Amino acid sequence: LAATIATLSFIKSQRQKDVSKYHIQLCCALFGMLLVFVIGIDRTEHFGGCVTVSVLIHYFTLVAVMWMGAEAVLMFQKIVIVFVQITTRFIVVTSLICWVTPLIPVIIPLAIDRNLLVKRSVSDGYCFISNVTVFFAAFLGPILLILAFNTVVF
Repeated sequence: LAATIATLSFIKSQRQKDVSKYHIQLCCALFGMLLVFVIGIDRTEHFGGCVTVSVLIHYFTLVAVMWMGAEAVLMFQKIVIVFVQITTRFIVVTSLICWVTPLIPVIIPLAIDRNLLVKRSVSDGYCFISNVTVFFAAFLGPILLILAFNTVVF
């Protein structure tokens, strides 16, 4: 992922393509998720740190799926509409939507009770959503919604 980000960022001919701008964002989200996962998924010693790892994995996963949805819209525009011009304003708005919208299903359970995200005992051996209801409502639900959107768009 780091090589893909570097290649798409530093080679001017690649950086200027609309799809590359989307791919860079997707790779950054995946890189963040994988980095937090590898470093912190089994760091259950401190409850606060475990909640932080859970929240970051949750957030970066939803951001990556949002960017996949944004790429579906871009493909639709490029393949079906064909003559559409992707403006810088459109890319900025898409970036804001893809990076900010996933905060909603991440912050709501955290604001209600942070114990919903990770059990207080943290005896499972990993830091991720332990409540089944929160998992389906705040994690799997948004992912399935975006996948349904991708299916309809493309």
